[in-house]
Amino acid sequence: WTWRQLYLGRKIVRCQHAPNAWNGFVCQCLNDINEGPLCGDCWKLTEFVEDHKETLKHDYSKLTAAQKNTFVNQVMKKCIENQKIVYDNPKAVQHDMLASFAAMDQEV
Repeated sequence: WTWRQLYLGRKIVRCQHAPNAWNGFVCQCLNDINEGPLCGDCWKLTEFVEDHKETLKHDYSKLTAAQKNTFVNQVMKKCIENQKIVYDNPKAVQHDMLASFAAMDQEV
């Protein structure tokens, strides 16, 4: 609360990238192919993309706009589910707050 009210000189908002359909499509394909094998035999993302690059591109080019929007919505839902609560260090916040108040006092 105090951090956002006073803007203590650090960048508050992080750059968020828009979700894209490609990520959702690849994630879905990877999940589909990893359903059968045991844990040790599952595909890793990088290996999966390297080995199936051409088929992924071909299948992705066949998707309609509605299917791509579905993948974007799935990625957005996953991002919302994975958001974490971040707690500040109270001593550091108090130090920054006092420094900001001192800077404001010097300006006046």
